Amino acid sequence: MAAKIVEEFGYDEVNLNCGCPSQKTINGCFGAQLMYTPDLVAEICQAMIQTVNIPVTVKCRLGVDDLDQWDHLINFITTVSEKGGVNKFILHARKAFLSGLDPKANRNIPPLKYDWVLRLKQEFPHLELVINGGFTNIQMMHDILKEENQLTGCMVGRMAMNNTWELAKFDREFFPHLVNPAQPVLTRRELIFKYADFAQEEQNKEEAKGLRISNTILLRPIINLFHGEFKGGDFRKHIGVAATKPQYLNKIRELLEDQLSEYEKSNPEALETKEGARIVRPTQVFEQNQ
Repeated sequence: MAAKIVEEFGYDEVNLNCGCPSQKTINGCFGAQLMYTPDLVAEICQAMIQTVNIPVTVKCRLGVDDLDQWDHLINFITTVSEKGGVNKFILHARKAFLSGLDPKANRNIPPLKYDWVLRLKQEFPHLELVINGGFTNIQMMHDILKEENQLTGCMVGRMAMNNTWELAKFDREFFPHLVNPAQPVLTRRELIFKYADFAQEEQNKEEAKGLRISNTILLRPIINLFHGEFKGGDFRKHIGVAATKPQYLNKIRELLEDQLSEYEKSNPEALETKEGARIVRPTQVFEQNQ
């Protein structure tokens, strides 16, 4: 069973996705299509709970197509929690349109309804509710996670991919009690090379099996690491082009070393920043051009 495989890989929890808005879900009976069948979701979750020793959670939307009224959502949460035994829900705070909108448009066009998630917490105070959707900066997260809202957490997706360096602030912003002041804070250069070592090790493991993990896939988590900074767009462009070059086949660490050396010529200060600090106008570069 898929849930057992997830557990064996060492994950902290296994999540059933009832929120994917792809039109392919209509005939496949997965993703947001599952919101039409809360009893089936409950049955699936109960089977998963009986199979694994890690928490089973559900991610869903507030509704799907015409099944988008408050009572429909209440019925879904009630059924899945009471019959399925699920205690934690991650709620993308907008409905899904399986007809008329593609997955990308479904991430932006349906209006966000944070108030519905807060109302759900009042209706189900015993459940853990995590809110998701439209959170683009840390201040928005702080605002929604105010103590009076009683939410378990806030999930970000696009922010992590599109504004990756912002994540470097998270530990001190949200988990200061877990931060060890004696532990040195890594610079962005050090973090990139730490990731490069990990990525190279993964490539080596797969190569030993006769398989391959492409550079393109492994670079996705860091391709936007200089988003919004001087020449950050060039870094993204150049690293994307380099990923497909034969000379870097299964040599991701060498690729990153070369590309960082190039970017350092444009924005050397950015590589030494820590905890999400950004360099929009590098002093050394602009002083040289005056």
